[in-house]
Amino acid sequence: MEIIHRNTDYGLRALLVLAGSNRAINAAALAKRAAVPPHFLQKAMHALTHAGLVVAHRGPGGGYRLARDPADITLLAVMEAIQGPLAINRCVLGRDRCPSAPCALTPAWYEVQAQLTAFLGRVTLASLLSQLPVTPQGGK
Repeated sequence: MEIIHRNTDYGLRALLVLAGSNRAINAAALAKRAAVPPHFLQKAMHALTHAGLVVAHRGPGGGYRLARDPADITLLAVMEAIQGPLAINRCVLGRDRCPSAPCALTPAWYEVQAQLTAFLGRVTLASLLSQLPVTPQGGK
């Protein structure tokens, strides 16, 4: 079972590159630095821009940059921007989505949902960046 979709992983990689930069990065350079296929990067960046996590600038010197401080962008915000609302099971989306609500599994799904949401809401781009090894200036 895949909880984090490939586009979300690609979007997170791109955001980490942007978070480590103090200037806009064009799409080609961002795809290369994040090791993301350009087609997938375009989709992820569109969703992140629409969600207000990234700003896109056109023209010479343009590219993408973060719209917020890395400490203010959580994994939950990124996941929901790309994948939509986090839902462990259809049951947590409401009674009308579950054919047998309530059932014995409902409390367990709500607990898993609550814990995962809380964890993803605490992890920020800044906290992820702090765990990356430092590379010398000009490094990859």
